[in-house]
Amino acid sequence: MKNEFRTLEKSVIGKLSVTSFFCRSFSPEELQAWDKTCLEEMSKMEEAIRYQIFYQKNRKQLLKYISGNQATLVRILNHLHTLFTSAANLVPNESQQNLLWSGQQMAYKLEDFLGYLANEHTDLFNFDQYSSAFLQERSAHIFRQRLEPVQKYLAEHLSNPNVVGVILKPYREFTPATIRKYTYRKIRYLDILSKDLSQLVERNLTGEELWKALLVTLLYNNFNTTRLFVTYSRSITSACNEHESLRQQLRYIYLMQKTIRQIIPAPDMAYNPDRPSLQEQLKQWISEEVTYLETQMEQHQCPSIETPVPVDGIKKLHTHLSVAQLACVLKIYMETNAIKNQNLSEVIRAFAKLVRTDNSRNISEESLRTKFYNVEQATCDRVKELLRRQLDYLDNV
Repeated sequence: MKNEFRTLEKSVIGKLSVTSFFCRSFSPEELQAWDKTCLEEMSKMEEAIRYQIFYQKNRKQLLKYISGNQATLVRILNHLHTLFTSAANLVPNESQQNLLWSGQQMAYKLEDFLGYLANEHTDLFNFDQYSSAFLQERSAHIFRQRLEPVQKYLAEHLSNPNVVGVILKPYREFTPATIRKYTYRKIRYLDILSKDLSQLVERNLTGEELWKALLVTLLYNNFNTTRLFVTYSRSITSACNEHESLRQQLRYIYLMQKTIRQIIPAPDMAYNPDRPSLQEQLKQWISEEVTYLETQMEQHQCPSIETPVPVDGIKKLHTHLSVAQLACVLKIYMETNAIKNQNLSEVIRAFAKLVRTDNSRNISEESLRTKFYNVEQATCDRVKELLRRQLDYLDNV
């Protein structure tokens, strides 16, 4: 399949070099013809691409086709960006200014078409290709306007100002004066995160509520930079050390562990796709902190609030599922014959003796039985998410 925008690139953009542009004027007829040619070519090529998307059955060829046309569009936009940048340093005459205006309108339309492909056909769009300098400059202006109130609010209301600097560091590097090579994936990620941060500050939270809401936002969007992990782990350690006893410290750490584990990250979202998620980094670190604190409590012969009580010589299994979720899982195992025992009372009695939850050291058999027969929709939804994560884990084993 051919490169649909190659004609536009050669016949129109190729003739509009920076040197020749500033060495001549353009008649009204030339401007009209240029604008007409651009619109006709763009309309024709967009229609051709849409046709291939909906009727081409060979997916490998379609991916190659979209990627090739995407690269050509980026080259056209970069050429126009160079022309716009040069014009900003010189004084174009009236005809040149009119042509620049037409070129800018065309650039917006080309970028909008790329946006259409990225938003409506994400499975075909190559997000790992470098974006155009035109899009990077537009995004830099958008980020600056969107994040100015975010930076001001977080700096005023967060007790740890270092967090603000770490979060906004990628945006500070993203300036029109220093255009770098950014992939569409990185720009798309920064755009989504900036919108979520803007929505967060509109809630007017303060203190501990703001700190936790910000953590949830960053975990959900998987802002998995090393600096953010280090900043948050130090912040959690500092807050933990404010508690006087080991028992209180362990209680706080378990609360943070529960908060982090309960967050479900957005699918296919990551600042750095090649690194472990922020959630996984914090979960592993907190698990090590829990082990350390429990060891300290044992050495001081102080019974831990999280140490299971031995039952018949066996320590209870500790689950972060609620009693209702545990009952739902038990129901699934019973109904699908994963558990062979037919006597439900015996199974419930065994589970109640063997398992404990975050909120219940000793699970009531009656409570477990009631939840078994009355599974709520909200409980089903949480268990479904758990099962999906388990399936995702198996897919990657």
